[in-house]
Amino acid sequence: MLVQSFEVLGKIRRRLFGNAYSFLQESQFSLLLAQSLSKILKAQKGKTKLVTAYTDTGLHGLTEALMDVGFVWEDVRHTFFGRDPDHNFDKFHPYNPLSDLKKFEFDVILGSQGIDLSYLARSVRQTLKAIKLVNFQTCLHINKISILAVLAYFCPNHSSILEVGSYQCGTSIFMAQLCKTLGKHVTIYACDTFEGMPAATAPDRSDQVFFDSGMFTNNPINRVQKKIKSQALEGYIRLVKGDVVKNLPNLNYENIYLMFLDTDQYRGTQAGLDQVKRLNIPHIVVDEERGRSCEERGRSCDGKGAGKGAGAAMCDSLLCKICIWSILLFHRR
Repeated sequence: MLVQSFEVLGKIRRRLFGNAYSFLQESQFSLLLAQSLSKILKAQKGKTKLVTAYTDTGLHGLTEALMDVGFVWEDVRHTFFGRDPDHNFDKFHPYNPLSDLKKFEFDVILGSQGIDLSYLARSVRQTLKAIKLVNFQTCLHINKISILAVLAYFCPNHSSILEVGSYQCGTSIFMAQLCKTLGKHVTIYACDTFEGMPAATAPDRSDQVFFDSGMFTNNPINRVQKKIKSQALEGYIRLVKGDVVKNLPNLNYENIYLMFLDTDQYRGTQAGLDQVKRLNIPHIVVDEERGRSCEERGRSCDGKGAGKGAGAAMCDSLLCKICIWSILLFHRR
């Protein structure tokens, strides 16, 4: 009864003080995270569609859009759970008791009893509001940020994230602030020269666009440290200065849940991938700046390094068939 009263008050407040733009903005933000979640779960499970159970009435207005990104139902009668069916007044979302949830098999459960998209969306909005714009210097667009947000949501408490290629640590600050908002402590090891790009090698120069020494030098470590301190995130982010090719083989961090690999060069990308098995890292995200698969580059990459450039390093260690273009997500099963 109390929960229903709060729901009614929430609807009244939104009708009195809300507007169409803010409503659509909120929905769009939630769907962006849902799309990223769908991309990750499909990669993990090797499926194109995810049979989904809903345990949150707040997702009613999004179910059709959620189906468009892969969260499908096999039978609508066995899809919605958590409310007493005798007091359900919505014939389009027939609810079942929560105890019936275990009677059916689902790929994913959305809502308060599973992956809480509403809670994640609120947490990301709160996180972005807490970060000063001057500290949010990142080269990632919103679609990539949302993928990292979903993975940060899954990070276990007291686990670690290894970011290889950090620039001004805008992405590290975002992930650390989000974990802080979610109420868990995750240590982020941010690896960078903090002196700009190393010299490009021959494989890098084979691409029309490549990054060379003298670029991205506006990230001295003392400036980056000030950004982290101004966000009160010193306990979450540890800076690892130096050439990642030399540093990574000597690192012995434990409980790494995620590696975010964003060096934009062949040597750095290869050095990161070489550590995946040694450090037993279950999730790897590789940001490939050109945003093209090996096939689209016109290269006969066979998973044995036949390609060239920064993207080719992925193929030296991982088969091309698991590439997801602009952001490449791998799940080690």
